Amino acid sequence: MPILDHAVDSSADSANDPFGDCWVDIFDADYFLGRMRRLHGPQKLRHLRAKSLIVGPKATVILTIFRGSIKSRIRLKARLLVPDATKSIGGPMFREVVVESME
Repeated sequence: MPILDHAVDSSADSANDPFGDCWVDIFDADYFLGRMRRLHGPQKLRHLRAKSLIVGPKATVILTIFRGSIKSRIRLKARLLVPDATKSIGGPMFREVVVESME
């Protein structure tokens, strides 16, 4: 299943969110199921497991993964939906996750 590029409407959430629209939602199951954790940016985390992700409207997410000895960085743009990280971006284990503000 490819990465989906759909609008993420966070207007209802951002009114109540003191951190604004710079965030990424991390799910522990494919297709946005299971437990969800919201990471607010700017932030850098190491060793994170994610099966699906939603990137907030004002965030950029950089994922670092290793395939054998090869290190890769993947940049996810704002409002991106990743329903199956294992198939589409090589997850679910990420060595490093960086959440940055687009502003």
